[in-house]
Amino acid sequence: MNCYNITETQLERAQKLYKFKALDKSIMQGKCNIVGALGEIMVHDIFENLNIKKNSTFNYDLMIKNHKIDVKTCKIKHEPNYNCNAKIPAYQRFQRTDFYFFGFVTADLKKYYSAGYISKKDFFKIATLKKEGENENNFVFRCDTYIVKIFQLNTFKMDKQTKAELSRLRSENAFLKEIINTQYKNALNALNFANNSTTTKPDASTKEKRIKG
Repeated sequence: MNCYNITETQLERAQKLYKFKALDKSIMQGKCNIVGALGEIMVHDIFENLNIKKNSTFNYDLMIKNHKIDVKTCKIKHEPNYNCNAKIPAYQRFQRTDFYFFGFVTADLKKYYSAGYISKKDFFKIATLKKEGENENNFVFRCDTYIVKIFQLNTFKMDKQTKAELSRLRSENAFLKEIINTQYKNALNALNFANNSTTTKPDASTKEKRIKG
């Protein structure tokens, strides 16, 4: 995962990007605006050579090569890993955007981690829905939320070690899915076998009795 130092200039630009009031439909009632604003500033600066344009609306934040980009940024206390969640609140499912860019900002607002990207279509194909109030690793979801793991995202440039780690996680995930599918098939076959074994055809004498009766 690529890490970038946040400069004082970038922080100042983020503070000017929004008026820090409660945004419409904001889960945190505006408390995380600075984190979201920093995410937009960092993505803008990282990809500034791609003729990027700002848009900052409910539907998307940036335009890159005519693609609508919604930047999703989470605040973290520790360095993130590839098992962290990339999250989209369920009410944002109808945003008119093409891609999601995910990242993390440290609580001290000093570092930005660029996690990866995914098309909106692909995100909702693989996402898991977590219900409001559901607990995952001591994190309680404030609203219905769709999640995918960071290792499921498309990645930007990375070093060989990071590539190897990401490849391992993806392989493990595929392996676990295969185990679950195999267990399901085995259970289904066992159930069918049990049903067939307990179903017996009536013998001739039984048929004769029924006819006489």
